[in-house]
Amino acid sequence: ILDVGRGMGVRLNGLWNDKTQRITINNCIVARVWSSNLRPYYAADVRITGNVVTQFDGVHGNAVTVYGACDNVLIAGNFISGGTNALTMKDTYNMYIYGNVLRGTDESGSLSIWNADSRAVSGDLFVLQNTILTSSPTTKRALFFLNQSTAYPPTANVLAKNNILDGFEYAACWNPVTLHDYNLYLERSKHQLGTCSNCAPWVYGDNELLRPRTHASEFVDYPNEDYRITPAGAAYQTGADLTDEISIMRGYFPDYDFQTDQNGMPRSSPPSMGALEACTP
Repeated sequence: ILDVGRGMGVRLNGLWNDKTQRITINNCIVARVWSSNLRPYYAADVRITGNVVTQFDGVHGNAVTVYGACDNVLIAGNFISGGTNALTMKDTYNMYIYGNVLRGTDESGSLSIWNADSRAVSGDLFVLQNTILTSSPTTKRALFFLNQSTAYPPTANVLAKNNILDGFEYAACWNPVTLHDYNLYLERSKHQLGTCSNCAPWVYGDNELLRPRTHASEFVDYPNEDYRITPAGAAYQTGADLTDEISIMRGYFPDYDFQTDQNGMPRSSPPSMGALEACTP
């Protein structure tokens, strides 16, 4: 799907009381789409997997937009880079984000949750085994959960593990429901630096690692976007066992292969952090 000058790439709309069901967007190449590249609205049982999305820098040019109270969504194994926001969402129920490379340029985050306008973010919200980076020169919050409407405070079971992140920031309303551990931070957000005005104090998980500005040593070829980790890097085999979380995701998506990365490489044991496994001889 290439060179869509004044529209979207894939747009699938259901209704609030009659959602489009069993949606799969798989193995697409999408580039130079002016508005949202892949956008399900009011949909249930959605799989967005194995896609490559690049050059998404138009008006509202999010690579993936999941709005409109979508239920049971798997976003996995995608390579998204070269535009503003790689993934934005709100009002979701059961959202599973696994094994993606997401890199945007916007200061509002490469993966962002916007203000709720129809219901709270609820159910599961898993952010697992991703590489989420930002090219923003000012704000390092690759993963960013914005303040939510007081009418719809988040009630989700939020779990962020085994990610490589250029910073993580979330508003104070997310603090009671958010658990993060076994992540590697290559940059720090205002939240992590203690300068965020609407955030609770940041507390690192017991097994989280901070290695600022070490992109070149963590990845095979960072300038050319080869984000396979290196055996000498901090992410190699320092992640958490995700057996329980994968069991939950398989309950909704039983035929997805959670045991290999985008390149078909088996997940390491002990687990590593990040979307792509190590480059080994």
